[in-house]
Order: sequence, then structure tokens, then C-alpha cells
Amino acid sequence: MRILLWLFCLTSALPAQPVASFQGATERKTTERFQVEGPWKLVWRFQGTALKVFIHTDLSAPSAKPISQAGSGDGSLSIEQGGTFWLDIKSIGNYQISVENQSSSALPVFEGNLERKGTSVFSAPAGWGFKYSGQGVLKATLFDEQRNPVGTPAVLLGGGSGTQMIHKAGRYFFMIQSTGPYRIEIIQP
Repeated sequence: MRILLWLFCLTSALPAQPVASFQGATERKTTERFQVEGPWKLVWRFQGTALKVFIHTDLSAPSAKPISQAGSGDGSLSIEQGGTFWLDIKSIGNYQISVENQSSSALPVFEGNLERKGTSVFSAPAGWGFKYSGQGVLKATLFDEQRNPVGTPAVLLGGGSGTQMIHKAGRYFFMIQSTGPYRIEIIQP
């Protein structure tokens, strides 16, 4: 009995296995289709010159904006909608990409390095805000679902960190420009 309890405690403490994972070196590759429930997260580690990942879906809804990264670095992208997906990967360097389930109560985190991109649309609860940090130059502009700018852009010159509170519940996305690694974390007090 003690052994069974110990095994249960050990296995419940282990991180969940990814839904799918892909790795490779300099190449262009289309992955097998994978099925995931929403929300989910694409997580990557990259060593090299350039990585571009297009996310395709069988659904009629538009897929997420592509991941485009120049230079080495890690990142993640949260995606609200589940379904059947596949990736088109273009890499000049070594990459590891995993697809992970994300609890529906989890608030998104956006990470990247040396890029200009729009994030996926996310739902934010009342009283929310975001923490941001980065190296180099970072400009993160928040928009509501109708593409109206919200508040003032978060700007870092030479690195640092900050916090902005938004408070109003709704659906939002960021337009991000960075010259180095960054992290934007949605928070709720």
C-alpha cells in the first residue's frame, strides 16, 4: 500500500507529457497532424540564425500568426482554440518544439526574441494587467479584439521590466517589436 501511495505521489508530481514534439536542424519540414484541446501552448527552444513556424488548422477559422524568430532563443505562444493542427517549420539552426495542454484557467505568457509579430487573441478577466521584461528594445502595444489600441504601449530601451494594469475584462492581443529576448505575462491580482 505504501509503495502504491509513493508511486502515485511520484507520478502526479511529474510534468505532463507534451501532446506532440518535434526537433530538427536546418530544414524545411511539415509535421504530422496533431489534435489538441484549447487552450494550448506551443513552446520552442532554438539555436541558430532563423526560425519560422506556420501553424495550420483543419478548421475554417484562421490559424495563429506564424512564429518568426531571428537569432537563438526560447519562446512560447498560447492558442485559445483547440482542433487538429500541423506545423510548417523553416529552420536555419537546431530547434525543439513541443505542443502542451494549458489549463483553461491559466493566463497566457508571450515570449520571444528579436521579432516583430502579433500574438494570438486571448481572453482576460476583470482586474487583469501584464508584466513585461526584456533586453534590448521592446515595444508592446495592446489592442482589443476590434483592433483598437488600449492604453499606452509598453516600451523598454536597453532592457528592464514593468507592469501595467488594464482592469477591463475582454479579448485582446499584442503587437510586439523587439531587438532581444522578452517576456509578457498576463497577471491577475
